[in-house]
Amino acid sequence: MTSLLALLVLLVGVADDASPAPTVLSVTGGDPAPGAWFAVAAGAPWICWHGPRSYEVARDCWRPIPAPATGVDLLDGLTDVSVAFLDRATLVLADPTGVLWTIERGEPEPRLADEDEAARARPALERPTALRCGPDGWLPRRRDGRWVWIRDRCPRPPARRCLSRASSVRVRRPTGVGLRVALGVAREQVSALGDAADWRIAVAVIFAFDPARLLRDRRARALLQTPRELRPLPALVTRDRGLRSRERAAVERILCAEVVR
Repeated sequence: MTSLLALLVLLVGVADDASPAPTVLSVTGGDPAPGAWFAVAAGAPWICWHGPRSYEVARDCWRPIPAPATGVDLLDGLTDVSVAFLDRATLVLADPTGVLWTIERGEPEPRLADEDEAARARPALERPTALRCGPDGWLPRRRDGRWVWIRDRCPRPPARRCLSRASSVRVRRPTGVGLRVALGVAREQVSALGDAADWRIAVAVIFAFDPARLLRDRRARALLQTPRELRPLPALVTRDRGLRSRERAAVERILCAEVVR
């Protein structure tokens, strides 16, 4: 009985000492920076330039983002920041005041974003959120003061495919009427002695209706005008949610005669 009470006291003590893991707010690199992550944990910003992909083993890639030399505290009000990955080595961060900072891979501290970086980043800015799954099968978590990766892949939606449009070549409507032109040239003797000859040229134009030819031409024309190639839609470029629907509609309108699942 005494040993049982001691075990219960030990378990209660462990439960009291165990602190819940801090919530991690994160943004993935997406298409511009596959495998990259930005995260906020316990009020501190972190960057991972090369996280594990679906076929790789998890590894420690996280680095804290330091404050810039100007003295601005990027850690203040991190719940209001937005970020956008421009490529595999460039992240733009918008602080709560709207100022854009560029974090470059290999550079010791952030710097003010230039006009080109700002123009590229503004449409793609995202606020970090508590993700429930990772696009590459891994999800970052903060435990006991260190980063860990857990397996949790996001379910992939079924790929959208489309039937490509018919050929743009214009083909006349078949009639089944065939046109033939015959040309004949003949040389005739006009003298018994063979010292004179006459040339004759005959031209014949023949119009004829051929039912079998009409059927063949109709089938060939229908084949040309029928979408035949089933292909996946290309990946979208923009990361802005409002523009993605427009881009998808434009791609489908240009490339597809019909969108299928």
